[in-house]
Amino acid sequence: GYRPILDAAKTFSKDKNCNNQNSNCVSSCNTKLFEISEFKPYDPNLDIPFPQDLMKNEFEEPFFVSSNGISWIEPITVDQLIKLKKKFPDAKLVGGNTEISIEMKFKKADYKTLINISNIKEFRNINIENVDGKKILVIGANITLTDLINQLNKIKNNQEKHCINLFDAFLHNLRYFGSRQVRNFATLAGNIITGSPISDLTPILIANEANLVFLSEEKGLRNIKIRDFYTGYRKNELKSDEILIKIEINLPENNIEIVKAYKQAKRREDDTSIVNSC
Repeated sequence: GYRPILDAAKTFSKDKNCNNQNSNCVSSCNTKLFEISEFKPYDPNLDIPFPQDLMKNEFEEPFFVSSNGISWIEPITVDQLIKLKKKFPDAKLVGGNTEISIEMKFKKADYKTLINISNIKEFRNINIENVDGKKILVIGANITLTDLINQLNKIKNNQEKHCINLFDAFLHNLRYFGSRQVRNFATLAGNIITGSPISDLTPILIANEANLVFLSEEKGLRNIKIRDFYTGYRKNELKSDEILIKIEINLPENNIEIVKAYKQAKRREDDTSIVNSC
């Protein structure tokens, strides 16, 4: 499928030679597909500048736009988000939009209100906390998968050797999680809430008894083990006014506790898994 694309691109290059004399190769034929003089010269003065106010992204109030019966809202703080979730309980939270746009386009999902959380800076960090003598890895749910990789690599070398197993398990499966473009936008919370059976990270969270922490305006914080969170295929215990804010995982306590993660797929890179295990 790439041959026609390469052949078409080749016609724009200075070197149009093609070793393949097959008549199907447009590079080797003498037919001129375009004439340079027919194209208008590029004039940078005609470019429409991006609005400076949007570029600064320094809004004090949620950004709101509505068109064709669909509303798009962008809060910038967690407090704004939980208030919006209470006001619009049926609203769909959008992180990297790597799943929801597919649902809307191909699965005909009808979301009337979308709340974009990608500009909320809270809950993007990773910390190691000591609770009752145990070390707990706390991951902000709004973190992108790329930031998760970077921060795990940054803090793992400061931990005891037996703790590094858990970090390496995450990093192993994250390496083969989608493509780089997807990892740059997709969030850990989105991956958990979507509940896809081909998720590369959920088996790690389940095997290590991860605790999910949710927040709502009326009930405050609520904790639930990820093992108890899923109730069926893409179904879970999430309440309509709740948002997932962080994930807590106990680090291995000694060198006889070992964590390993595996992913089996048809391709090594950028492919949905057949089987995941941890």
